[in-house]
Amino acid sequence: MTANNIALIVGATGLSGSYTGRLLKENGWTVVTLSRGNVDLDFSGRHIAADLKDAASTKAALAAAQDVTHVFYCTWSREANEDENVRVNALMIRNLFEGIADAPVKHAALVTGLKHYLGSFDDYAKFTPYTPFLESSPRLPGPNFYYAQEDVLFEMAQKQGFNWSVHRPHTMIGLVIGNAMNMAVTLAVYASICKHTGQPFVYPGSPEQYNAATDVSDARVVAAQLMWAATTPEAANMPFNTVNGDIFRWTWLWQQIANYFRGNWLCFVNGYALFSGICLVR
Repeated sequence: MTANNIALIVGATGLSGSYTGRLLKENGWTVVTLSRGNVDLDFSGRHIAADLKDAASTKAALAAAQDVTHVFYCTWSREANEDENVRVNALMIRNLFEGIADAPVKHAALVTGLKHYLGSFDDYAKFTPYTPFLESSPRLPGPNFYYAQEDVLFEMAQKQGFNWSVHRPHTMIGLVIGNAMNMAVTLAVYASICKHTGQPFVYPGSPEQYNAATDVSDARVVAAQLMWAATTPEAANMPFNTVNGDIFRWTWLWQQIANYFRGNWLCFVNGYALFSGICLVR
């Protein structure tokens, strides 16, 4: 039964938040959304504007969310360095849960990501993790704001008596107007600009990344897993990787993107020019 489920989507304008909100509404949930500004979201039954960095204003704003039964925390803030990422993002999630301490929350889900296994922004890919990534793998050394968010979630769950789940998508793809953190849309725009201007469609990463195996997370898959974990008792208090399951290399996919946009650009591979849809860094 979903009629009495009231979801608070924190970060409702992003990929995971917006897709989750729409899915929950389609399944009969009441959806309450939260973001920094006032926005009109088609899946939102009640929107709350709050800056989670400000404890006092967050508490005041969350007076309108004291009936929520489920929380989906899908936001974060990029700061100048990882120590600040840790401080600010831990503060934000703490302010959120302290603001709804009296709400009848049953389950709270946190969306993090691949940096849980590959390291923070400051230490990204400096470690050699075991692959495939296992939810049971130990944390990497050094500060990581994903770990800080988890620790606050675990603390609040124990203190306030709700279940939790942590979801770790990899590179997420989907469609959200006004959100630039979306590789699929970004590459589509890049390819369109290259085609229109006749510029080389240059792969923007490293040769190592170009040849490595990788995967992505469809925002629809992430949303489905979030709803499942929130309503499945056996999923309580567990972390989950969230990926499509298909593995690819950019050596193949870059050509597919070029073909889709019918590009035949002068490209550069290790400094040599050739006509192809496949391009490495200049």
